[in-house]
Amino acid sequence: MGRSSFVQREFRRFLVALMLVVDVCGRTESPGGPPGPPAQAVVVETAERRDVPIVVDLVARTEAAAEVAIRANVEGRLVETCFQEGHMVQKGQTLFRIDPRRCDSDVQLAQSRWRERRRIWRWRMSNSVW
Repeated sequence: MGRSSFVQREFRRFLVALMLVVDVCGRTESPGGPPGPPAQAVVVETAERRDVPIVVDLVARTEAAAEVAIRANVEGRLVETCFQEGHMVQKGQTLFRIDPRRCDSDVQLAQSRWRERRRIWRWRMSNSVW
């Protein structure tokens, strides 16, 4: 028993499997079997020649001609956007409004520190204390 008997045995198995497939695929339902689906109605139209509008829906990706990075010089909460995305903007146009309360408090703090330092400087100048 060598290789040839193995090949013969596998070939026989293949033939048996092939005969079963052919037998199963070749069967048809008996005349008394379940009825098939009902026939579908078919509509027949006469072809006519006319102009048809050409409509093309395309998927695309667009890129802006120019992109800029916008950074605020102060910190704060953004309260308003003054432009519509995708529309043109002009140079100098207000784009965003930042809540001014934080910036105003920073200005007031800086002014009070400046007044205090000016007061100290004047006192030292008048008393010549260096």
